[in-house]
Amino acid sequence: MNRIARLAAVAVLGAGLAVAAPASPAAAAACPDARGVTVVVDFAGLGGGVAVRCAPGDPATGLAALTGAGFGYAFVPRQPGLVCQIDGLPNPCNGAPQDAYWSYWHAERGGSWQFSSRGAGSFDPTPGTVEGWAFGAADPPGVPPPAPPAPPPPADDDPPDDDPPDRDPPGDEPGDADSPAGGGDVPADRDPSAGGDERPQDRSPAGGPSAGGSSGPPSPGATGPTPTGGGTAAPALPGDPAARTTDEPGGAGGGLAGLVVTATLVGALAAVGIWTARRRRHGTPATPGGGDEPAGGAAADG
Repeated sequence: MNRIARLAAVAVLGAGLAVAAPASPAAAAACPDARGVTVVVDFAGLGGGVAVRCAPGDPATGLAALTGAGFGYAFVPRQPGLVCQIDGLPNPCNGAPQDAYWSYWHAERGGSWQFSSRGAGSFDPTPGTVEGWAFGAADPPGVPPPAPPAPPPPADDDPPDDDPPDRDPPGDEPGDADSPAGGGDVPADRDPSAGGDERPQDRSPAGGPSAGGSSGPPSPGATGPTPTGGGTAAPALPGDPAARTTDEPGGAGGGLAGLVVTATLVGALAAVGIWTARRRRHGTPATPGGGDEPAGGAAADG
């Protein structure tokens, strides 16, 4: 009879002690964002440490958050809803002593602990908040609630520009500052040692001497006409009349006409002199006005 009574008492005790195993493995740290509930369990009153885990998603109750974070629990015998053990501690379960039990707390991330006025089976925690459990005489967990998670980066955050800034002003090219004032290019095949002396081979379009002409004295024959097949005359100084005469268009023709006129005058003067000399030789005085000569004068000349 006594044996039957003991077996019945064990059955009643087993029926009053509800045990819940952890639902699934959870992260051993606070939730990285607001899409879960962080659970803090302080085993310091039982000689252990503090465990912080994350229950992902939106648990419906505090007990669901406890199992979602990977913790198991058991109720006090004959007092359903009153947690006696978490992860098998304390062992054995001694009911609900007044000086040591699992107290239930809530907090915001980075806030302070607040004792729960409702049981864990009826309280619905908000995602992003913290649930706390501590074994002792109604003392809060020995660690503060975890700090808020870091804010996510903006969706339109542009990557940093790694290209170095352009230090040259727009439009400037290397070597522009050293270019000649005239903008022309210096021939690559020109010898820098040749200096600025060049032979006066070309003349300016206006007919004057080129800028590179010689500065020597003019040639004695520079004022005369230029022979048709003659050689090259020496360059004349700038401002020399001979240079202007020989370089102007038609200068050669003007010199030839003057030569013809001069030759004609010389020939006329020579003819007059010959005629006068012959008249004197024959004794006939010369008439200044060119008067009539005797009829036989012409025969005498013959």
